[in-house]
Amino acid sequence: MNYSILKTSVGNIKIVADEDIVLKVEFSDQTKEFPNKTSEQAKKQLEEYFLGTRRGFDLNLKMQGTKSQIDFYKKLIDVPYGTSMTYAEISKKVFGTENKARVVGNYLSKNNHLIIIPCHRIVAKNDVGGFKEGKRIKEKLLKLESVYI
Repeated sequence: MNYSILKTSVGNIKIVADEDIVLKVEFSDQTKEFPNKTSEQAKKQLEEYFLGTRRGFDLNLKMQGTKSQIDFYKKLIDVPYGTSMTYAEISKKVFGTENKARVVGNYLSKNNHLIIIPCHRIVAKNDVGGFKEGKRIKEKLLKLESVYI
């Protein structure tokens, strides 16, 4: 398994990839790399994101989960840079009802492609809401995109 490490203002990001697909993007304490072309391509795009010159990603992702989860992640990618949606709003968009906000939270917590699948853009009605890596990191990612809650 190959991976690259990107050092950012919010911590080290590990990009795991095989020959032509990104398997996982996660925060990590690792510093040693075993890169390949795909992990380095993803690293470059994430560097551009953190520099503020990239607003979307052009990567092949291996999404994992149930069909419902994968469908959800595909729609989550469409939440634009510099915007946010509440749990209820994304629930309505994906499931046709605002009553699946807990399902949304559960699916967000299982996102294996942090930042690229922008779960940080989903917020609570009056707060930033939860985040797998902690509220502080979520707040920094939102601030990077000029989203203030």
